[in-house]
Amino acid sequence: MKLRSLAVWLLPIAMIACSGSTGTPTVPTLTPPTINQNFTGSLAVQGVSTNNFTVTAAGQVEITLTSVGPPPVAVGLALGSPSGLTCVLSFGSGAALTTLPGPSPQITGTALAGTFCVEVYDVGNLTGTTNYSVTVLHP
Repeated sequence: MKLRSLAVWLLPIAMIACSGSTGTPTVPTLTPPTINQNFTGSLAVQGVSTNNFTVTAAGQVEITLTSVGPPPVAVGLALGSPSGLTCVLSFGSGAALTTLPGPSPQITGTALAGTFCVEVYDVGNLTGTTNYSVTVLHP
């Protein structure tokens, strides 16, 4: 299984802000992840399934594809921002990958408060509709 880590998703934007007239960058206080959300669904051949979640404070986010199948099969897993009915994948190459399910987070990083989406999609490996489960741990 390939583990991708995002050092920082949106933190550089926060660092641009200056406090007072000193020009010193302001870095938000990071909150540890305490909210555990589980998403389940069915994924069709060549299909995409999106689930939204809200991060209430800047902090660590971990996304784990816990199951796909049976049998276990590699699918796409991605992080993005919801826009209408779609999930816009705009956080760089580390936020989208092909992976097998497993117990360890496949996507990790730091996020500012806001609404995000996790997307599970067929990369050409499905032969029929398949169930999946994703866990998102965030502040």
